Amino acid sequence: MLSFLDAFSGCHQISMSPADEEKTVFITPHGLYCYKVMPFRLKNAGATYQRLMTKIFKPLIGRTVEVYIDDIVVKSKTRKEHVLHLQEVFHLLRKYGMKLNPAKCAFGVSAGKFMGFMVSQRGIEVSPNQVKAVMETPPPRSKKELQRLIGKLVARRFIARFTNELRPFLAIRKAEPDLTGRMLQWAIELSEYGIKFQPKLSMKGQVMADFVLEYSRKPIQHKEPSEKEWWTLWVDGASRASGAGVGLLLQSPTGEHLEQAIRLGFPASNNEVEYEVILSGLDLVLALSVSRLRVYSDSQLLVRHVQKEYEAKDALMARYLTKVRNTLQRFTEWTIEKIRRTENGRADALADIAASLPIKEAILLPIHVQAKQTAEVGWKSS
Repeated sequence: MLSFLDAFSGCHQISMSPADEEKTVFITPHGLYCYKVMPFRLKNAGATYQRLMTKIFKPLIGRTVEVYIDDIVVKSKTRKEHVLHLQEVFHLLRKYGMKLNPAKCAFGVSAGKFMGFMVSQRGIEVSPNQVKAVMETPPPRSKKELQRLIGKLVARRFIARFTNELRPFLAIRKAEPDLTGRMLQWAIELSEYGIKFQPKLSMKGQVMADFVLEYSRKPIQHKEPSEKEWWTLWVDGASRASGAGVGLLLQSPTGEHLEQAIRLGFPASNNEVEYEVILSGLDLVLALSVSRLRVYSDSQLLVRHVQKEYEAKDALMARYLTKVRNTLQRFTEWTIEKIRRTENGRADALADIAASLPIKEAILLPIHVQAKQTAEVGWKSS
């Protein structure tokens, strides 16, 4: 006889250390708040909760109880024994103040689901849902699909240390999500010799580099930049009912200013335009072979994301953030700081021009149109 128990909001039943509460801070419209109990999604939350449950049920584990995180199984040979075993479990739960979720508990049953498998007197069996998923898988409809299916089924049997052999492929796909086809093959082959494949800069960065070369007020000196020279980039974005635009101001170590305004040809929120402008600025700076860069933005969300103080929970923001971090890794040194909006006036004005005026009225400087979101270009979910 079996009973399946489920702890209610398991992680929330563990109190946070007062010294660590500030590490769980999150933003709300009413201010900053932090957790007093352990929240979900912490990296060590599952392990911490498992240690707690193991400690609570230590006298019973392996004898009448099995525990995996918040799932508890009570097992007995007879109904009479089962009642006594449940009493022991409830005594420990009450002693440590643990609560159960009645909607997910089942008492005195002959079979049930535990860790994705069906557990019964016969033993451990595959869940019917998993069997159904396999049975409903569409059959191969071509020779190529059949070969691909057979390869998946038998490859592991014939390749020793199959997982280890796949690591170079997985590492390449994780590090360079834009690599596909022939470029992926080159990257894997070059990695065997310690050579990293570097894809060409995006066309957007090349277009802006050409613009700088053509419209700069002072002749550009064609010399290699010193490794000790720092460039400075101010960025800002604007989202209006009339459209969205971004503005950036790049200052060289000798004081020359390069200005750029871009009108976005797609709807974008305030947060999205902030990411679009920093990606545009980084593309421009890389096209100029800059190795050291200071970035200033008045967007607290953008700066804290890059500094790893805030977590990007939205899927689109996470893709933007990944692109920014990957691009910043191509600099020898870089910093990013938040400044007040009053200190970012020139970039703010450029963004307002691009967002507010139709293209034909933008007579102060050329305003280009970007058709697609940067986070979507070349992105494939892993």
